[in-house]
Amino acid sequence: MGPADDLPGGSTAVGADVPGLRVPAGSVIDWIMIDRLARQLSTAPPDVVGVAAPTGPLPPGASYRTHAERLALLPLTAVERVARAPAGAAVLVRDDDQDRLRTDRPGPVLVDRGTHCHDPRATPAEILPAGPAARSPFPVRPVVLFVQGAAGPVDERVHALVDAALAVDVEARMALPALPPGSHMTRPCAPVHASSAALDPDIVVPLDDAGRRSLDEWSALGGPPPIRIELDDDVAGFEVLSWRRGATTAPVRARVGPDVALEAFAQLVNRLSSGPRPLRPLDVEPA
Repeated sequence: MGPADDLPGGSTAVGADVPGLRVPAGSVIDWIMIDRLARQLSTAPPDVVGVAAPTGPLPPGASYRTHAERLALLPLTAVERVARAPAGAAVLVRDDDQDRLRTDRPGPVLVDRGTHCHDPRATPAEILPAGPAARSPFPVRPVVLFVQGAAGPVDERVHALVDAALAVDVEARMALPALPPGSHMTRPCAPVHASSAALDPDIVVPLDDAGRRSLDEWSALGGPPPIRIELDDDVAGFEVLSWRRGATTAPVRARVGPDVALEAFAQLVNRLSSGPRPLRPLDVEPA
């Protein structure tokens, strides 16, 4: 993020190599959106000052990146000509028109409904089940679902890990009874089977006993259970586990310490989710 400039309301430029891009302070925009804005601006009528990416809530269970990837599939005709950019929008402006944004009559702007500028501080408090829009249309990154079944505070380290995981190409999510305070790069979803079915996580991480019970119940509904990671305060970093006879039916494959480094967590997630996934040994008597 670049330094704040003197645009009304305070804004920052994202990416030194993107001339003319204006993003409200504290908001973020994915690079796939920046590319789409540039394409729209290159074909816009000459009187158009810029192209805007509007803000708005994420679908339950989505990250700002997966939401951007779904919106990018909309046709390039999904634009609306307006007198000025809507509040909270990111705007890509022509190089020779940047000063016009500072005037009372900045000129026409195209709002592209196939783009999105995310304000991490504006996550809706309503907790809803995740739906099909929660997952990327390009499922190339592993999905990790943290599940808390009972009401209560969420460990701030878990919250920070979920948000930061996007930077290392891990789509982490939280299924919680209530929205925790603070900013959110993803929108938490309800801790119900519908959320798990929609997200189809590669890995699940229970945050409490109620979350473990929920995961067991969801697994009993059919289909191969996702790999499970347990949080353990006594573990430094992480440790990988192997199946043992007499173990529980839950596929616990690793334990992670509360202060695991982001890169180490990403390494573990990619290692476990890349497969092959071993089956639990059958508890049978030898012939």
